[in-house]
Amino acid sequence: MGYYFIGLVAPAAIDQQFREWKKWMLDGFGCKVAMKSPAHITLIPPFQMKESEEGGMRTFMDRFAETQFPFDIRLDGFGSFDKRVIFVKVDQNQFLGRLYDRFQHDFLLAYPGQVKPDKRPFHPHMTIATRDIPRQSFGEAMEHFTPISFSAVIPASELSLLYLRPGRWDVVHRAVFGA
Repeated sequence: MGYYFIGLVAPAAIDQQFREWKKWMLDGFGCKVAMKSPAHITLIPPFQMKESEEGGMRTFMDRFAETQFPFDIRLDGFGSFDKRVIFVKVDQNQFLGRLYDRFQHDFLLAYPGQVKPDKRPFHPHMTIATRDIPRQSFGEAMEHFTPISFSAVIPASELSLLYLRPGRWDVVHRAVFGA
């Protein structure tokens, strides 16, 4: 059994910027968790699956992706969740919302019981630090990011399947939209 998740992974240049921010959090506050994954928007949170079933998951993702059209996603500014997560805000748009809803629906039908349906509203974001921020340091960390002006547009043109290897999540499959 291995751990997997599915998301929209940012291009290399954006990922590099996130790596610099994550490294700042690691050096200043010991935050390690977010260092394990590339910059991404999660569509399906981590789940366990036999490695032998990965081929079927790839096929499922390819079939879904070929019915989708690429679109742009705007990143703009910083935010946080409950003094536990610092992230870059993602402007939700109708295309991203529809992609999320459709993929969640199809995934839950194809893989019932694999993940619990998330009843919370979709809040797309790209994490910089999560779960391991010392509570007493949260304000200081947010003060660092608040004045930074960051805005970017990234393409949403493929779904990525990520697999947890020792110490890091690696992209093991890319399902290209409209292929």
